[in-house]
Amino acid sequence: MEKIAGTISDLFEEELGLYQTLQSVIEQEKAYVIDMDIDGLWASVDRKRELLEAIEKIRERIRSLSPDTGGGKGLSTSKIVKNLPLKIAEKSRLKTLGLAVDTCKKEITRLARENKKYITEYLSVIDGIFSTVVNLKNKDQYGNQGTISRPKDQPPLIQTKV
Repeated sequence: MEKIAGTISDLFEEELGLYQTLQSVIEQEKAYVIDMDIDGLWASVDRKRELLEAIEKIRERIRSLSPDTGGGKGLSTSKIVKNLPLKIAEKSRLKTLGLAVDTCKKEITRLARENKKYITEYLSVIDGIFSTVVNLKNKDQYGNQGTISRPKDQPPLIQTKV
């Protein structure tokens, strides 16, 4: 069982490193939004996808090594450690790693929410600028049919066809 604890400890450390990398990628996204760096945002999305896939593989390995997990995907690190029949010192070390992972996950969630809010606010400013440019004063941007509301004699500022 000590060997499994060592393996799980290594996996927790690897998972923590991936979460920390993910956190730095999410922090960088805000700069990409400010700079309107679309290529940077797409690269960020790809990097996040890679990191999340790697994290999920590690979580699957941890679940496969942990007794009594029931295969649940939402299994927290504290429950995994709790179910391991280990000495108190080993459990304490694993709990510390698990808490670091959980703390990093919470920080990532906070940053992602903050970025989402920031992007929404940033886009509303851009929308306001476009509305000012095309002289749409406090009108709904889209009508009930999903079309842009604007005077018929005014051409669209941006037009796309699908």
